[in-house]
Amino acid sequence: MTTFFPMTKATLGLSITRESLCLVEIRRSWNRVTCRAIAERFLPPNVVRLSPTRPNIEDMNAFTHSLKSLVEHLSRPQSVALSLPDVCGRTTILTFSSLPAKQTEQDSLVRWKFQQDMNVVPDQTRFAYRVFSHSKEPTSPKRVLATAVQHDILEQYEQACLEVGLLPNSVGLSGLDACEYFQPTMQSLNQRIKNQARELTQEHLFVYFANWGFWFIAFQDNHPTFIRVKSLPLPRVHSQEHLVAETDSHASTLSEAPDIQHDTGNQVFDDYSPLQVNHVSNELAATLQYYFESQPHAPHDQVPIPLYVAEGLWHGDRLLPTEETVATLLATSSSYAPPVRISRVSDMLSPKLRRTILRSEPQMTSFSAFASAAVLS
Repeated sequence: MTTFFPMTKATLGLSITRESLCLVEIRRSWNRVTCRAIAERFLPPNVVRLSPTRPNIEDMNAFTHSLKSLVEHLSRPQSVALSLPDVCGRTTILTFSSLPAKQTEQDSLVRWKFQQDMNVVPDQTRFAYRVFSHSKEPTSPKRVLATAVQHDILEQYEQACLEVGLLPNSVGLSGLDACEYFQPTMQSLNQRIKNQARELTQEHLFVYFANWGFWFIAFQDNHPTFIRVKSLPLPRVHSQEHLVAETDSHASTLSEAPDIQHDTGNQVFDDYSPLQVNHVSNELAATLQYYFESQPHAPHDQVPIPLYVAEGLWHGDRLLPTEETVATLLATSSSYAPPVRISRVSDMLSPKLRRTILRSEPQMTSFSAFASAAVLS
């Protein structure tokens, strides 16, 4: 979302949730980024309370202690890319008939529009945006994907990092980072579908699941048209076999960290309950329903719309509804809802990266840390 020291690329990504801290070490080569090691620490209960409107860390000493134990085997200082839950910020899509050519004027206009639409106080947020415009249709409306996080929220996380020798050089939101990371994959699949269906336009949807909820976005011709961030806290689900992963035989930093210590206040869940699965299915269907009602589709349109899914939580696939379940839930919509084809882009990670992430207890919870380091630094 924002970069503070662009001359330094981070090789560490730190994902922060209400339950844990997950640190990922990456290695860069000329044409790819690979994951070297993953480690995680649980946080004691009530140390972090996620919110977009007030500071998140309620016990700075406990938070810093957990972070210090996570990085104690690293040489420091080191740059780090931070990944925060999307519910810590505000994200929206703005539409403009045109934008000023001068960058400073464009910045001012976009920020003003964001502040008006999202009811945020000027000068109290760190703000970033991206403009999407049709190069072949210069007179078409400009869409802007904009996001902001309050200064007092970011400053807490940055302060904790600095106290343990980590230098935050970028801050991202996990759903945005995951979407950015998977964009090349989705665009490649979209082009294949477009060629096969011979469609003039291409629509696709993306949803990122995490233990705080989900982040949903819709695209038309690779331009964002709809977004929703849903707070839907889920319990921690994991096996108890191992809680720190040595991922690469050459890794010599994070892999040397001691085993994760569980706080006795953290309850361990073996699986999601049917009630939780139904709740997630209903919320996703409600999101799709609202999207299709706000973006009407012709009843004769029977080409399935791709819904790409990425998970940032343990066994997130168990929460995913089937296409039949989605179709049944959408059948109650007051407007026509086209068929949806669900694809897990998490399955499309490179074989080595997938083995690395899936071998770790944090599993896909580590992905947002990896994505932040890969796309933001």
